[in-house]
Amino acid sequence: FPDSMHVELETPQGKLSIVTSPADSFMSMAGMGTRSLPPAQKTDMLAQLHHDLVYVAQHADDPSFNFTAAGTEKIGDTEAAIVDIGGAIPWVRWYVDPKTGRILREKYKGVGQAGPFDGETDLSDWRAADGLTMPYVHKNKQNGQDSGTAEFKKIDINPAVDSKLFAKPAPSGGEQPAKQ
Repeated sequence: FPDSMHVELETPQGKLSIVTSPADSFMSMAGMGTRSLPPAQKTDMLAQLHHDLVYVAQHADDPSFNFTAAGTEKIGDTEAAIVDIGGAIPWVRWYVDPKTGRILREKYKGVGQAGPFDGETDLSDWRAADGLTMPYVHKNKQNGQDSGTAEFKKIDINPAVDSKLFAKPAPSGGEQPAKQ
């Protein structure tokens, strides 16, 4: 499901599932029902999929993608090479360590609960995952303010995925339409 995302979050109220795909996007929580995501949030989540380093690497030779060298910038102790990526995907800027090829930071435009924002993610704790070296820690900022950290415990490349993960649960009385 390279064009779909299923995320499960542990919250004080219980497990929250968020699903997005080109066909549908919704969030679901036991006892709270299912709610469609607003169109802007769906678009933003699909853009996140297209900014994924594996997705971009798979399209390195795709003429609909634009890759532009945009100078250098100091990230920590490293003089990172800047690469702007766009065309077939929403714009993203990567700050790449020229010695290791690892992406140290990415910048992008996003849409959150409070509306549009300038996003920044620092990538670290690079480890092997099924033959690829991947970042296990993503530290996020929105408009320059810390907005969260994602720490991956395990990364599987091309695992068997049950299509039911992307199916909308049957209505249980808590169904709510998306806010426009």
